[in-house]
Amino acid sequence: MQQFELALADYGIAFFNSSALGSFLKAHRVRKQKLLDLFSDEHALYLDSLATGAWLPIPEINAMKYQIFCQQAPDEHWQHITQYAPFNLSIADDAGLWAVTSGMMNRWQAANFHADIDVIDYQTWQGETLNKAGRLQLPRGNYQVAIVALQHQQTAQFGYWLHCTQVPEFDDYQDPREARFAFNVAARSD
Repeated sequence: MQQFELALADYGIAFFNSSALGSFLKAHRVRKQKLLDLFSDEHALYLDSLATGAWLPIPEINAMKYQIFCQQAPDEHWQHITQYAPFNLSIADDAGLWAVTSGMMNRWQAANFHADIDVIDYQTWQGETLNKAGRLQLPRGNYQVAIVALQHQQTAQFGYWLHCTQVPEFDDYQDPREARFAFNVAARSD
């Protein structure tokens, strides 16, 4: 899968490969499941996770549905609003790249994210099926990621396109929580 709709009910989006993130946590002897809380409390660990490409958060965006694209460019109906780059992301196995609602990072269990499933969804009280996680195809390797914020010209829906370029190693990193990264494009049109 290279595109899917993610329904946010919380704070943002997180991207990771479960093996790469699991290896990072194991190397730092982390056993907690509340990773957002951990990274918030331990800033040096958070920065190290970004430097090694263990995960990539898109923080503080409106809770709504977003189209998520990976590699393949969206069709011509998707207008590019802004782009931020480069960010680090490591893919350590064939389970691909997971895009999840940030709240799932505070209920971390690596076993939930494997190559046998493509989508983790749930049912609303009204019977609507919404996706809270989806797996995108991306081969093993280290990637510099450009995040392109999008808006559909006909439906006004928002989305994010991850354009990933494989690199031999990471030489620097950026913190997506810095104020200069205004990922919340939906707030611009409120």
